[in-house]
Amino acid sequence: MKAFLLGFLLLFNLIASARDQSRGVLTLIAAIEKLESANLVLQNKNLEFKKIQDNKLGGLSKEPLSISFFYGNTQYSKDGYIFEARLPVGSIPAFLRYNDFHHQQIKLGEVEKELLVKDFTKELKIVYYQWLFADKKKKIHEYFLNIFNQSIPLLEDTIPENSEPSLKNLKIAMMINGILNEIKLLETETKKFGFQINKLIMEAGEWTPDHNTSEIYVIQFPGIKGDEFPGPRLVLDTYSEKLELEKEKTRLVKAELFPSLVLGAFKQNISPAIAFYGVYAGINIPVWEWISGSRQKNQSLNLIKAKNNFAYYEFAFKTIIDELINDLDGYHATLQYKYAYVLPYAHALRQNSVDRFFNQQIDYNEFLENLKNAMSIEISYLETLNKYNISAIELEYMVQ
Repeated sequence: MKAFLLGFLLLFNLIASARDQSRGVLTLIAAIEKLESANLVLQNKNLEFKKIQDNKLGGLSKEPLSISFFYGNTQYSKDGYIFEARLPVGSIPAFLRYNDFHHQQIKLGEVEKELLVKDFTKELKIVYYQWLFADKKKKIHEYFLNIFNQSIPLLEDTIPENSEPSLKNLKIAMMINGILNEIKLLETETKKFGFQINKLIMEAGEWTPDHNTSEIYVIQFPGIKGDEFPGPRLVLDTYSEKLELEKEKTRLVKAELFPSLVLGAFKQNISPAIAFYGVYAGINIPVWEWISGSRQKNQSLNLIKAKNNFAYYEFAFKTIIDELINDLDGYHATLQYKYAYVLPYAHALRQNSVDRFFNQQIDYNEFLENLKNAMSIEISYLETLNKYNISAIELEYMVQ
């Protein structure tokens, strides 16, 4: 049993070392740069925004130029014909009002484009820190596994060759294989986050997170206090701009109730000697819309919905910010406590147990329990740190 454990641990260390050396390090800044330059969803959003910018004449009638030719007999000639061109122009008040509507579309498009970048960046940051967290957990397990690896030679008296499995032997095997299993699960989890990174940056590759990344995420916003701002910035701006757009749409719908202009020109050939040229102008009156008022009613409902959405999210987002700040305060206090008192205890417990075991002052059972407790404490610190970082990234997203 001793030889099996020793051989397996050595093999695992060789595989883990080779695996880490074959991967490149990806920093968070480099990942964000790749995201902004290569993500096709962001590129499509830019194309959509360009379409909005180019639609400057959207207030004109969308009906096409109509050209007609009529040929037939008249009482004067067998070769009479009429040539007519008809151009629906649309409502002049609607055309003038559309300029303000189009300007508001551009403002909303700019906010939505910037917000989409923020959405992807927030997702990338969260995935990156989750990735870093899983990799650090894996390294802690590997570190403790290495301690067990170094302690294997001292098992000669504890686990005789070809001995029957005892409760103590089974506990040792369970402990070590439990760590090996956890390392395998964390390796799978680390790969999963790596795949998510690849999807966001649109680049296939095997990466490892940069362990020089700041352990605690620093929010990129000065003076974070709950009473300094009424709500989120860009996130709420989206609903504000949508409300303004619905207001402009309401004015545009009213302007479209004005009669629309139609221009035309024609040439009528009655006989080889008689021809008639002319132009004309007319109006189209939306009589049935005047009677029913359905478009105005629908737009009034859309405006009410936009007002309700803005009011709700203004309050909801402010509440979310207060909740996130409250979470951060709790996590920060816990981190301070664990960093000042719990982690030093875990490090001392680990080192003391290693020293005493190798000096044969404690048995393997106590050695295992102490190392297990030390490892649990270090992982608990990482879990609190991970929760803090995710909340900090969420808060930054809301207030930027």
